[in-house]
Amino acid sequence: MAEELGLVQRINNIDEQSKEELARDFPDLIKQLVHYLNTTQLKWMKVLKV
Repeated sequence: MAEELGLVQRINNIDEQSKEELARDFPDLIKQLVHYLNTTQLKWMKVLKV
């Protein structure tokens, strides 16, 4: 969870330099976000026994 909060903080604290970093890291951020959403969805599916 701390990892995801770190991503949110990085996205919220955008200045000129971090915009360039974000553009460079964007594919990675998307992969991490998709991975997080997938694992969260799997956890909920197990909890709900869907």
